[in-house]
Amino acid sequence: MEEKKDPAVVEKHQAKPTQQAMEKALQWQVNLRNAKLGQLTEKRKKTFCLLESDCHTEKVDIKLIPDLNQLLDELCESNLSVRDQLHNLKSEVEMNNDQLNWFKPKATDFRKFCDDVARWIKCIGKVKVNEVNLEEIVSLAYARRCRKSKSSSVASSASKVRLTAKLDMAALLAKSETLKQLCVLEEQELKLAERGGA
Repeated sequence: MEEKKDPAVVEKHQAKPTQQAMEKALQWQVNLRNAKLGQLTEKRKKTFCLLESDCHTEKVDIKLIPDLNQLLDELCESNLSVRDQLHNLKSEVEMNNDQLNWFKPKATDFRKFCDDVARWIKCIGKVKVNEVNLEEIVSLAYARRCRKSKSSSVASSASKVRLTAKLDMAALLAKSETLKQLCVLEEQELKLAERGGA
């Protein structure tokens, strides 16, 4: 027969964490959150380096965007632990201050960065598809005209030059837009760094 234990006796035997243990747990959670932020910052720098060259957009799209999103989710999870520890240990004012002044700006900035990079990659993908389509159109038009007659070769050459110029202009416009977006992202990173250093 099992003996029933008095709840008051059971409660006495369960050790409650001391204030010092709770402070250590909070500091551990804060350090973990800071480490996640460091990983996320490093991944963002790597993404910037790869985006400087258009040829790496596929690598960024396939590998780095999911990694960035996963790290951001991990940062958010880590922040929940910090928030809970702050709620248990500190005042609600301190918890809200941490969430509004430390976490929210960083999370918002990184979420916007991920969204901007995803949009940028989507735009670059459309430009590359359009470049391929224009090149195919130019070569097909040129081949058809060359087959018609030799007298039309001058006209087709001029037409090919015009189409090639349009293709080059479209590529330059796309590259210009990409550079503008990168400048905006770099400005945001500088602002974040200034806020983090202040």
